[in-house]
Formats: sequence, structure tokens, C-alpha cells
Amino acid sequence: HIGDMRSVRLDKKFKAVLIHDAIDYMLDESDLRAALATARRHLEVGGVLIICPDFFVETFPGTFVNHKTTQSDDLELTYIEYSHDPDPADTTIESVFLYFFKEASGLRIEQDRHITGLFSLDTWLNLMEEEGFEVEVRAIPESAEGHQPYILVGTR
Repeated sequence: HIGDMRSVRLDKKFKAVLIHDAIDYMLDESDLRAALATARRHLEVGGVLIICPDFFVETFPGTFVNHKTTQSDDLELTYIEYSHDPDPADTTIESVFLYFFKEASGLRIEQDRHITGLFSLDTWLNLMEEEGFEVEVRAIPESAEGHQPYILVGTR
């Protein structure tokens, strides 16, 4: 099924809904509220919603660079990610990705830009509770980038 997590309706209930880092593309509170409402609508009573955003305001390290190189037999890929918060007064951050594809035919460079949401932990908790979830915050091991991520577990 293809759909927008803010509005898709599957006419089916589940025991669990997992929203990993795609939730980062919710850019304001109305987007986030709509995605939470969709998740709730698809959960059985007692069902669990697990959300794992990349960052919260409290865990965003500010401007940072991440990179990695991966190789296979005929391709080497290096990516560089530059992330920053151009306007701390809003709820978004910007990430620019550079991709270096090294193949037998030569080097190709691609660029991509993503605008993603950044909300405080309190905002997440308040919106989830408003949507009727009992929420637990669980720490997960520190990421390779050095930030301490959390997952949010909401029970309907």
C-alpha cells in the first residue's frame, strides 16, 4: 500500500505500528498530530505505537557532519551528510547529502537536500497523550554519530 502517514486509511487494525525515522518528515505540529492520529486509528485497543525519530531538540547536536564509505566488487559509495538548524525558532532542520559513486566508468557525484522536523521531547509526549496514548520514553544505545536517541512507546 502506498500512502501518506498523515492520512492513509487501511480499514484494518494492528497490534503494533512502527514509525521509524520517516516520522522526521513531519515538519510542524499539525503534521505530527495527523500522523499520530493515523497510527492510533490503525491500532487495536491495547496496541502499541513505537516511534523512533532521529533527533529531539534536546538530542540534536547542532551542526554536524557524518560520513561513511561502502564497497562492493564494482562500486564504491561514499556519502557525506551535513546537518544544521538554520532557524532554531522553527521546527525544522536541513541536511545536505553528497554522494560519491566510484565505478569502473569513473566518479559520479550527486547531491540531495532534506528538510526534516525537529521537536522537543515534551512536544512529542504532549501530542501523543492528546491522541490518547500512554507514553514511555526508552533510551537506546548511543548512535555511531554520538547522540543518545530515544524511542517513544505509546499504548492505546
